[in-house]
Amino acid sequence: MRKVEDSWTARGRAGKIYSYPMRFAPIDNTNGEKENRSREAQNGSGERNRPWLTEPVWTKRFTRNVAVMTGAAHGAISPTASLARRTIGQTFEEFLANLYMPEELLRNRSKHEKRVYPGERKRRRGTGKVEAFRSFVLRLLRRQDARFWKFHDAVSPNSALAVRACLKTLRDREMRKWLRLYLKKR
Repeated sequence: MRKVEDSWTARGRAGKIYSYPMRFAPIDNTNGEKENRSREAQNGSGERNRPWLTEPVWTKRFTRNVAVMTGAAHGAISPTASLARRTIGQTFEEFLANLYMPEELLRNRSKHEKRVYPGERKRRRGTGKVEAFRSFVLRLLRRQDARFWKFHDAVSPNSALAVRACLKTLRDREMRKWLRLYLKKR
């Protein structure tokens, strides 16, 4: 990966900006438990009264998915606009949907993303599962009803056990289809 200083053009007008997202870590150590040093820190993932579409908080799934998003670039989000848009999404809502997304879809975007972005190198269109998943999650987030909470509680802990427990009693075919992707081996 080239340094930012090495990427300036001959005219000196353009450069590349790399972003390095970091996991959530609280600054304060208010209760003496040194939670601010824990890699497991979360910020209220089970809050039922908050509008998750506009005011989400970090969950283990979100933290893991940011790591997956940046893994291909060794901790950075690509400075290439088309790759950055594919990685994080074009809007806040797409980014939020990506935070919920199964790793299979995040890791294999070229296979599963139908949309081809302007400036992106030539590739075949994918299966469309990325867009279908985003649509599914955004519908849940907009309603924020019992169905949303069932899904959120199954995937937020980033635990196969939580997903399996949900699948045991779940009859919702659409949700079952997406939850099975969380159990796919890497």
